[in-house]
Amino acid sequence: LFSLTNSVKYPDNSAFYIEHDMLKAAKPFDFEEQSEYMIYIQATDSFGLTYSQPLFIHVFNQNEHATSMYMDDQLVAQFDPEGTVVGAFHFNDPDTEFSPQVAGQEGEVFWTKSTGGAVNSSPAIGINGYIYIGSSDNNIYALDDDDGRTIWSYRTQGQIAASPAVGPDNTIYVGSWDNHLYSFNGFSGLKNWSFKTGSRISSSPAIGVDGTVYFGSADKYLYALNGATGSMKWKFATGGEISGAPALGEEGRIYFGSHDRKFYALNAESGELEWVFQTDGWIRSTPSFGADGKVYVGSDDNSLYALNSQTGAIIWSFEANYHITASPIVSDLGIVFVASSDNNVYALDEVTGQQLWEFAANDSLIASPVISGDGTLYIASLDQNLYALDGQTGASLWTVSLDGQAVSSPVIDSNGTLYFGTRAGTIYAIGGNSGSTDFAWPMRGGNSQRTGRNFSRFTLVEGNGSLDNRHFEIEGNELKLRETLDHLEKSHFSIRVRGVSSNGIAFEEPFTISQFVEGASPLSLHANSLGGMGWMNLDWFGNFMDRKDGWIYHESIGWIYSERDHDLQGYWLWDEEMGWLWTDQGVYPNFYRNDHGWITYHEGSHDPRFFYDWSSEKWLQR
Repeated sequence: LFSLTNSVKYPDNSAFYIEHDMLKAAKPFDFEEQSEYMIYIQATDSFGLTYSQPLFIHVFNQNEHATSMYMDDQLVAQFDPEGTVVGAFHFNDPDTEFSPQVAGQEGEVFWTKSTGGAVNSSPAIGINGYIYIGSSDNNIYALDDDDGRTIWSYRTQGQIAASPAVGPDNTIYVGSWDNHLYSFNGFSGLKNWSFKTGSRISSSPAIGVDGTVYFGSADKYLYALNGATGSMKWKFATGGEISGAPALGEEGRIYFGSHDRKFYALNAESGELEWVFQTDGWIRSTPSFGADGKVYVGSDDNSLYALNSQTGAIIWSFEANYHITASPIVSDLGIVFVASSDNNVYALDEVTGQQLWEFAANDSLIASPVISGDGTLYIASLDQNLYALDGQTGASLWTVSLDGQAVSSPVIDSNGTLYFGTRAGTIYAIGGNSGSTDFAWPMRGGNSQRTGRNFSRFTLVEGNGSLDNRHFEIEGNELKLRETLDHLEKSHFSIRVRGVSSNGIAFEEPFTISQFVEGASPLSLHANSLGGMGWMNLDWFGNFMDRKDGWIYHESIGWIYSERDHDLQGYWLWDEEMGWLWTDQGVYPNFYRNDHGWITYHEGSHDPRFFYDWSSEKWLQR
């Protein structure tokens, strides 16, 4: 007989119950809310003897979609010029907001999985947390991230060197050397469809927000397929094999390189060529993007190129000592990381391309690096090692010896576990220093689903609340003024914005932009004018006169100086007798008195004013 006991000391018991000999969950679990539970189990045998011990239950993180979008600032000053940034749009995403430190597991091999051939494919992580990876034994595997057991596998007629990509509904897309691109149900492993090209497929797919799947083939074409049906939308001919994966830019272009030594930018919808950049070597590297709009790609001419994504004009280039087939990654630290077959990984300044540091392995680096939330850089090498480096300095933090050469680019999950394979046919799960991150382009393919995009798109749209869209424009995620606004015409402007997150989830919401007069009290922003002499009414605060220099005269409280609290989204008010007081809508007539605690104003009291001090439980007369 098993039972949960000592619940006073172990309150986590309430999250579980025991049925016969099985421990079951009494509620849904949320990794971001609580990732570990400690319970106390008592076992009683048939003779009445008991044994008790605590048990730890670990909650593993699952990839979650963005839940909403928001704007970080909605204020603009009177007479601000055209082009002024009002604020920026963001998504609330439980995964990117939570990057746990995982001290104690660094470099620990959690599990290994043997396949029947070399693992050159780079893994992707599904919406359900499964690890999807191909092998030269012709199979694609879906593995349990906890222990590496096979959930399902599918055998194609050729080796799988490409990386799978995961759609928002957990559809898996992967190419094979049997010339086919396959679509699978990521949960069951059932094949949805396959599409035949003219030659082998080493190119990993990219997935558009609309579900379009883009990939290249050794038949020299880049293909765009309907992700739901597998029907071809268009194809584009190049002069050589396409072995690298394409990547999608937020402006509606698809970027990729070819063995014809050219780097292409096409209109992702139509497949029409927009520009092309010539290098002096095969391009097998997958492109990546910086937050500033640059596109990066490596070439077998030994160079990494930073290009203007709009025009293809070169901004800077960096020359290594041998081929760059690995894909560059971009952090939010102002650093671009790229590995080379000259055995080195380089850290470059993203603005100038100047080398910041280099780290030398003992053999070629073909796999792409990955960076975690704490800035640790990981890279696997042909020298049969996995390296963990300090992303700022290049200093070696730790190394794990592998059973074979590695060309598989690691992926990292939000628990901090790294997954990749070796040419010995082994798939590894190894503990890292911290979880995944929402840096600009932290890994090959842009994210752990390897979708070939890592951007969010925001646009002004018509609908409820779009009355004043014409006064604004959006560049990237920033809302900007198209013209100087007239405060005398109106002080509040309504816009409607559609946001599509990097995983394809769309939100549409109205926002109100408030214009303020320089020097005016922030309380006036949402107040109504009562006519002359600067008198205003704020429904929750009452009537006051704004002197336009920060000082207001409240009809009961008297003269106070006002400032906006941008951290707490409230107001700091300075009173000559009471000092600094904080309040907000829904809080007033309560104030937080700086360094004293909470007080409550007796509304309407004036000369004298009465405040109840909750810390001393006494009335104050001022």
